[in-house]
Amino acid sequence: MAEAVKRYAVVTGANKGIGFGTVKQLASKGVVVVLTARDEKRGLEALDEMFNYEQSMAKEVLSDAESITEERIEAVLSEFLEDYKHDLLETKGWSHIFPAYKVSKAALNAYTRILAKKYPNFCINCGSPGLVKTDMNFNLGVLTIDEGAESIVSISQCDYCNLRFQR
Repeated sequence: MAEAVKRYAVVTGANKGIGFGTVKQLASKGVVVVLTARDEKRGLEALDEMFNYEQSMAKEVLSDAESITEERIEAVLSEFLEDYKHDLLETKGWSHIFPAYKVSKAALNAYTRILAKKYPNFCINCGSPGLVKTDMNFNLGVLTIDEGAESIVSISQCDYCNLRFQR
C-alpha cells in the first residue's frame, strides 16, 4: 500500500481576503499551510483566527450549556476516538489543527459547566489564556506567558461565584 502524500502550501497575503479564504480551505483538506503576511501582527491575528475556525458536531454539542450532560460529552469523545482510529477526522469535519487538543479542551469546558450547575455553592470557572507563545505552537502566539497567565489568575481571584469564560 502506498503511503499518503503529505501536501504543503505557502499562501502569501494570507491574513485577509482571498488569501485567508485559501488558507482555511486548504487546511480543511489536510494540507499543511504556511500563512504569510506583510505585517507580522496581522499575520499572527489571522493565525489566531485559524485556530478558532472549526466546523464540527463537537462544537455544536459541547457549547449547548442548557442541555449538556456527561453522556453527551462521552458520546462526542467516543465519536472522535472512533473517527481517529479509522482515519476519518478529515471526512467527518473535525479540526485539522491539534484536533485531540481542541476536542479535549471543549469537553473539559463543557464538563466545567456541568459541575458549576451541580455544585452552585462552589466557585467553578474555566478560562483560556488565549494564543500564548509556547513550545506547543512554536512560539507563534501573540501573548507572552505572563499575559496569558493573567486571565487565569484573575478568574481564580474573583470575589463572586459565577461561571464565566474568559479569553
